[in-house]
Amino acid sequence: MERGGAIQSPPKILIVDDEPAICLLLQEMLRSPDMDVTTVQSAPEALALLQQAPVDLLIADFNMPHMTGQELIAQARRLHPEIRAILMSAMDPSEIVADSPSTDTYDFVAKPVKAQDLKLRVQRAFRELDLARGGPGGPRERAALKRKDDLLIGSSRAMRATYEQIAVVTHNDIPVLLTGESGTGKELVARTIHHLSSRFEKPFVAVNCSAIPDTLMEAELFGHTRGAFTGASGERDGLFSASHGGTIFLDEIGELSLGAQVKLLRVLERGEFRRVGESQDRTVDVRLLSATNRDLEEAVKKGTFREDLYYRIHVFPIHLAPLRERREDIPMLASHFLKRHAPPGGTMRIDGEALVRLIDYDWPGNVRELENVLRQALALAEGGSIHARDVRLQAAAAARNAISDEQLDRPFAELKDQLVSDFERDYVVGMLRKHKGNVSAAARAAGLHRKNFWTLMQKTGIDPDSFKKPS
Repeated sequence: MERGGAIQSPPKILIVDDEPAICLLLQEMLRSPDMDVTTVQSAPEALALLQQAPVDLLIADFNMPHMTGQELIAQARRLHPEIRAILMSAMDPSEIVADSPSTDTYDFVAKPVKAQDLKLRVQRAFRELDLARGGPGGPRERAALKRKDDLLIGSSRAMRATYEQIAVVTHNDIPVLLTGESGTGKELVARTIHHLSSRFEKPFVAVNCSAIPDTLMEAELFGHTRGAFTGASGERDGLFSASHGGTIFLDEIGELSLGAQVKLLRVLERGEFRRVGESQDRTVDVRLLSATNRDLEEAVKKGTFREDLYYRIHVFPIHLAPLRERREDIPMLASHFLKRHAPPGGTMRIDGEALVRLIDYDWPGNVRELENVLRQALALAEGGSIHARDVRLQAAAAARNAISDEQLDRPFAELKDQLVSDFERDYVVGMLRKHKGNVSAAARAAGLHRKNFWTLMQKTGIDPDSFKKPS
């Protein structure tokens, strides 16, 4: 199994399951001269071994005598904070997370365990450990790891299928086309493929094609010479040159102009391109991952996307399911986002009624919308728990369910302005309540300049002094 250079060789894995047959099966799945795998049948045995020497990865069953797998992971991290962990269970993960939503972050694998799924998670754990210990990889990769922004989370059938597909494409340079609705995590999947590939030491360059004007697209992707167009005061290498040896991820690839598509096709076919204004060919070694939420087959029929390019990038498609089709992952995602956005040193739980409200919602904005709703809930919550009243579902589907017949008599623009105004007021109130009337602290937490936050307060008629404790 490919690994970075920072982990001592061979890395040590400890498997804990009270069923000897399961231990034997998992040990066989991971059998390799590159790994040292030990198995025990109880949590006390595991802790005794961990007190003697550290291990790199702990794989623990959830339901065991003496203590749960979650409790074992927590104790193992007190002994060895760097240890990576994978929790195994045949239970619905939502039951596990709902029961203990403040548990430290760990990966999850469903029982019965599939070899390909387990190997992918083990490989990812080793890669994370390499980066955490300063192994191969740039500062940007380590920063992303520290933030835990690049974790794929979920153990639903849809996510397990995604993990299995990722495992197929990590050890070759096959082009991958990621499809799915906006907010389903296409860039996270692309980053995971890169981090688990042989190119992980080289750059990962993400490009949002819809954010670059058509007139600048070719220059951005392939670079330009001095004077190639108005404003080109000097020479510049493009994003393909920046990703040489690594991976380039073209998000919203369907937005590329036909001219840029021709040049992209040449790179894929021959590994060559020309900078704008240049007659000399340049070579590049780069893997292409692409994504779209558009129907590219329909775009081919309409003539807005080249058929030959479509078949070049569509070699291995991976479709990401919308969140409404994997609701069982919502508790795990919610727990992850609460940990990410909770105040430093603080913990936050989500009560059962609030969790049910999240699970019942259709999430048209998918995982991205879930994260934003939970950030708002954190701002509104009092104490250490998020309640149903703190979960403000502002998207269109929630608004449709909440709008009364009387409201439907109002013009769209007028009602929309009212809903936005209500959200702004609730958000500002929540932030000021959380920070006890400290406008500067509330603005920083909201990610706004103090002047802009003050403007919001004035707009909504809120007095920050009313949130300060009397002296």
